[in-house]
Amino acid sequence: MSVETPNAAVRRLDSVQILRALAALLVLLSHLWVIESKYSPDQITSSALDFGFSGVDLFFVISGFIMVYVSRDTTRGPGAFGRFLYSRFTRVYPLYWAVSLAVLAVYLWRPEIIVGSGEAKPNILKSALLWPDIPPDGTGTRLPLLTVGWTLVHELSFYIIFAVSMLFSRRFLLPFLLAWSAVFIAGNMMGLASAPNALRIIFDALTAEFLLGAFAGWLFLRIEGRGWGPACGLFIVSAVVFWGLRPLPVDFSENWTRVLNWGLPGVFLLYGLVGIEQRARRNFPRWLAIFGDHSYALYLTHLLALSVMGRIWAIFARDGWVDNLIMLPLMTAVCIAVAAVTYYWIERPLLRLTKSVIAK
Repeated sequence: MSVETPNAAVRRLDSVQILRALAALLVLLSHLWVIESKYSPDQITSSALDFGFSGVDLFFVISGFIMVYVSRDTTRGPGAFGRFLYSRFTRVYPLYWAVSLAVLAVYLWRPEIIVGSGEAKPNILKSALLWPDIPPDGTGTRLPLLTVGWTLVHELSFYIIFAVSMLFSRRFLLPFLLAWSAVFIAGNMMGLASAPNALRIIFDALTAEFLLGAFAGWLFLRIEGRGWGPACGLFIVSAVVFWGLRPLPVDFSENWTRVLNWGLPGVFLLYGLVGIEQRARRNFPRWLAIFGDHSYALYLTHLLALSVMGRIWAIFARDGWVDNLIMLPLMTAVCIAVAAVTYYWIERPLLRLTKSVIAK
């Protein structure tokens, strides 16, 4: 999900990688409940695991932060605009296409495995391009063939607009973000989040999470991580209020509730952890940061891996919790293993290839 092209001149933040790992695991857990509900007669998980979808919101916040962070010393101008988009597109598309090809093969063989009854058939071309698939009546947005790709549609929208900032001196970053925020808020209030075209992605409430992350990135660079203690305190307070007391239940049809319940605490958590790493010089476990390297692969492959394992489970699923206690940890472990293999055998070689092309 939140994907990064490392800049050799910029210090790697292990705290960000750890949060990526957490976000990917949260999304995996939310889908684990879906698979258990579909293939097992008994459930030991519950709809409370819907909280795992907050991993998407954390990914969005991280994306906003990291784009500001990795571009801090980048040369600006028209050339930088093109290089930035190339780095973003080659980070997102190659692995997405590789996994989508596997999903497409299954879809052509047994479409019911990919698309449930009553669901609209995905548009293959728009899925490949990560272009918003909006029905003729202008209501809703159809999911891509690889369903988690809907989040990448939002990612790419953010990247394209953020790339415009690369045309200006870095001292104009804050005015650019403020102007972007003003246009976004005005457009959202005018109802453009329901526009019958791609504008709905630009003005969707979820854009606020990218902007929150970007402002956190600007502040982090400006004051070098100071204020991480209050940020951690605000995270605890907002987590207690929104996750514990639940004054505003999450409504998946109204994304502003996601921003308040999950995006806002996420930005405090992110700033607090990177501040701890920067100011308190705390070293985080290296293996957790390495797991964060696999997060994009885990995000893209886990649904396919879970679907395959779920269908195997359905063959011998029985009443009682014994098989659940075995299969749920096993499916989690398989998803993590598939992600690691995908990262080392597919994602990293593809990254080296795309970098070698631009280096020529």
